[in-house]
Amino acid sequence: YKGQLGTELIPGDEVVIEYYISPENSYNIGNIEVALVTHGYRSVEEFANKAFGQAGACHMNVNCPDGLPFEANKRSTILIVSGANGFCSGALVNNTAYDGKPYILTANHCYNNPTAWVFRFNWESADCTNPATSPSFSSVSGAQLKARRTVSDFCLVEITGGLELGTIPASFNAHFSGWDRTGVNPQYTFGIHHPRGDIKKISFDDHESFPTRSTVSGVTSEPNGVWQVQWDRGTTTEPVSSGSPLFDQNRRIIGQLWGGAASCSNLTGKDFYGRFHNSWEPTGSDSTNQLKYWLDPQNTGAIIVDGFENGVIVNNDAALLNPTGVKGTLCQTQNTPKLTLVNTGHSVLTSATIAYGVNGVEDQVFNWTGNLSFLAFEEIELPELLFVNGSNLFSATITSVNGGSDEFAGNNSVSSSNYVMTEPIIVDMQINLDCYASETTWELWSDADELVYQSGPYINNDEGIHNYAFCLSEGCYTFKLKDSYGDGMASCASGNGWFNLTNEIGLLFGQMTEDQADFGSQYEVTFCTDEASINKMTSRISVFPNPSTGIIEWKDFVVEEIHVYDLVGNLVEKQAISAQQKSVLLKNVIEGLYFVEFKFVDGTTGNTKIYMIPE
Repeated sequence: YKGQLGTELIPGDEVVIEYYISPENSYNIGNIEVALVTHGYRSVEEFANKAFGQAGACHMNVNCPDGLPFEANKRSTILIVSGANGFCSGALVNNTAYDGKPYILTANHCYNNPTAWVFRFNWESADCTNPATSPSFSSVSGAQLKARRTVSDFCLVEITGGLELGTIPASFNAHFSGWDRTGVNPQYTFGIHHPRGDIKKISFDDHESFPTRSTVSGVTSEPNGVWQVQWDRGTTTEPVSSGSPLFDQNRRIIGQLWGGAASCSNLTGKDFYGRFHNSWEPTGSDSTNQLKYWLDPQNTGAIIVDGFENGVIVNNDAALLNPTGVKGTLCQTQNTPKLTLVNTGHSVLTSATIAYGVNGVEDQVFNWTGNLSFLAFEEIELPELLFVNGSNLFSATITSVNGGSDEFAGNNSVSSSNYVMTEPIIVDMQINLDCYASETTWELWSDADELVYQSGPYINNDEGIHNYAFCLSEGCYTFKLKDSYGDGMASCASGNGWFNLTNEIGLLFGQMTEDQADFGSQYEVTFCTDEASINKMTSRISVFPNPSTGIIEWKDFVVEEIHVYDLVGNLVEKQAISAQQKSVLLKNVIEGLYFVEFKFVDGTTGNTKIYMIPE
């Protein structure tokens, strides 16, 4: 490409370069220049190629029994020999045209001149045992940069050299992996990669100790900028795994490896992957720093694409995604499942039959009708479903499309687990949005690092109070309010945002007032719902009378300061309190309900809700 050619690694002490000119070009012999030589690799007597056999002993070969279900995805993952800068991993990725365009997704920090890159396919052990000598492989050389972005660490290139009919040679048996740009936290993940430039390995995050989830990490300041992964089954990654794909439970790419602390000597270390969702169409981006322009050339608006090979796309195929309303903690046994239905077949999807149910019994049937073109989608709501108290598993399966069989069953099923509580603790939230509500999201996390509730982004100028009821068990939780622009909820002339978190008896668990709305990218409140914590709070802030005429009294604690807020979070009154003082007269209240925050001399705080009826 552009008159440049990179070569595979060549063992030995000497290299002969032959420059051939065809007879018809004898009048213009041109010239050849060796621009770069990468040398110093191990000798051929030690290893056939640099890095073979260098991965840590804990790594699992991709053709071990655990890896066999993911045979197609392994044929997508490649090793990139990137000249003097060494090695990285990457993957062939499909696009909405399903045209075999040889796009490679890798990490931006792997980037240098891709015209000299070499792409090594199928370099892997035949089974679970590490071979004594390097296995054979196939490779092509040369690529053109399409897009890259530092903030989500992605790089997309198109292979340009050594191709047959504009795509990867058929003899490579390559697979173009699908992708998912929804950003929904996956049920489990796996990664395929070339650690330390060694033969292909596989890693698993089964969510046994830590679930894959979006987060802000030390590698990026972008809200929900990366997937955070902790590997299971004794697997991990190492240097040169960089750029390798992270696959979700549907075997679609959701990100590429940025970095992390995981290794064979640190199996509990966490890795971070740039999110496909964040790289898709970032605000203010164009073709040079987004994936959408290249991977959705027909502008279909697709949210998922499945894998592709052999030029075959079936006509009648549909996929299910992202069950909602039936996962996590539920407050009641009757719940309404919602699913996303996607047409992944060439024929227009006009009907689909979905069987669904609880705990392995899909005895309910829903018949959908509509009109979805290729890759179009629709959220559907199923009838109410009865769950049992305790643990449940919801599942749904497409059993027919367009009046006949679905021609690809691999994307037909979804499932989600939930827990119905018999005596839930209800925490109410009121949140008032600012005028830039499209920047606002929030999450509620348990102390076990489980995402319990989330919402947003909202619609700009969607100001006004939104009410939510969280159904929680005993324990501690962290509420995270996020702003994607980084200016909090304090940039509107019409007023700042705020929120309150209270329980059924009006105890204030946490809040953000209008005065605190300029929080930047994230504002956090941690609270506990267990009986001991609530009793401790309420015992410390036992005040009387309630309702009050404006005078508040207390007995058994020493107060340093009180803050009084109205229900929309405005600070109504603030008073300093002496050590001997056991009552206070509030001067700025009218009839209504107020939150009163007590600051104690030991640095802690307590809150209560008081109804005021001033004389």
